[in-house]
Amino acid sequence: MSGTRLSAPSAGFTLDMASTTSTLNLLPSVRCGSAVAAGISARSAPLAVEPETTEPAPTVTSIVPESTLAPAPTTTDPSLTEESPAPPPVEVPATTTTVPPTTTTTTVPPPTTTTPPSPAVLSAPVTSPSGASTAQVVDIDGVPTLQIVDAIGAVQYSAPATSSEAYGYGVNWSAGDQLWLLGPDQLVRLDSSGGSWSRTVIDPTATDLVPADILELLN
Repeated sequence: MSGTRLSAPSAGFTLDMASTTSTLNLLPSVRCGSAVAAGISARSAPLAVEPETTEPAPTVTSIVPESTLAPAPTTTDPSLTEESPAPPPVEVPATTTTVPPTTTTTTVPPPTTTTPPSPAVLSAPVTSPSGASTAQVVDIDGVPTLQIVDAIGAVQYSAPATSSEAYGYGVNWSAGDQLWLLGPDQLVRLDSSGGSWSRTVIDPTATDLVPADILELLN
């Protein structure tokens, strides 16, 4: 019989149907024919299928020993545990700006020495008897001027001069280095005293006051 496997030596036999296996135990009193019929009857009867029971897989809890756990890192902020001293204040040096003084260069031209032209000589120079002084009449700005200069040419006396038809400018020296200016109406005498000259007007008729050489010129 297809799909049925019989075992002769055993009092029972095993019935293998498809994927379901059943074992039947036969008593000794049961004959072989009865056994075969019973087996056929049992094969034709529906087999009760027991529902498969699925057991959940056991849950394994792994317990890690306490000593193998890595300690949690501890972060310590040094600013919270130890107070750092405040840095000393930094002194900033004051900025000094040096402004150079303004230099102004002024070019001063050298002094110009202008020698005025020599005045025109209106009368010939006349030197005193001692030779210490010289008198002459010159033209200064159109004005006839009597000048007396010393031996080195320094002017000691300067004054306007007059002239007449009879005597001209009448410049004459007498003894004692007296300078006389002859005129038709008056006489003028110039006397030296310490580098300066004094002027004295003399009446021509006062002959006792006029030296002989000057009187001769008057006559």
